[in-house]
Amino acid sequence: MDVELVITKILLDRYFSESGVWCLKCRCDDGSLVVFWGEANEPNRNIVALRHQKLPLHIALFSPDECVPSEWEKKEYHLSWSVPASADIYIFNEH
Repeated sequence: MDVELVITKILLDRYFSESGVWCLKCRCDDGSLVVFWGEANEPNRNIVALRHQKLPLHIALFSPDECVPSEWEKKEYHLSWSVPASADIYIFNEH
């Protein structure tokens, strides 16, 4: 089953050189936090697509089982969703 989210704010858009990953951290309309991850030197289609959208933005996670944050991510960053670069998303109101 898909999970639908409404992104209202981008909190962080950063490349972490020490680990070689991109991080796009967002707040949703219900107050939850979601992070989209990307790999260095990879297309990172989710992050690229989300950066260029008008907020609020309605999306769906097609494989929510792949997007469950680790216990550490939940505790350290209070994440509700941790979306790997390989996960497919759908943008409902793409501009």
